[in-house]
Amino acid sequence: MARSCAGLLLALAVGLPGTTLAQDTAPAAQEFGGLPPGEGREEVYGLCSACHSLMIVKQQRLSKAAWQDTLKWMTETQGMPQLPPETLERITNYLAEHYGTDGD
Repeated sequence: MARSCAGLLLALAVGLPGTTLAQDTAPAAQEFGGLPPGEGREEVYGLCSACHSLMIVKQQRLSKAAWQDTLKWMTETQGMPQLPPETLERITNYLAEHYGTDGD
């Protein structure tokens, strides 16, 4: 039975059995879709790649505030599950560090 995008995101966010962020057998370089190491990488991989290509993430250069607005928009209009504030902070810190604007 296929899961909806929102259902898969929720399962990943709360860590339900049978859901993983990456296959254990994937080569280390491709394990998280080529995202650079850092705190928040696993959440970004799981949440973002559940609904769209990671290339959409990788091509962005947004400020931390713009990443926060984007995640809020996805939660309010695109079916992304509501996440705990500490998880959102970890995700936006990761995105701003690796896919942010210079000097952000």
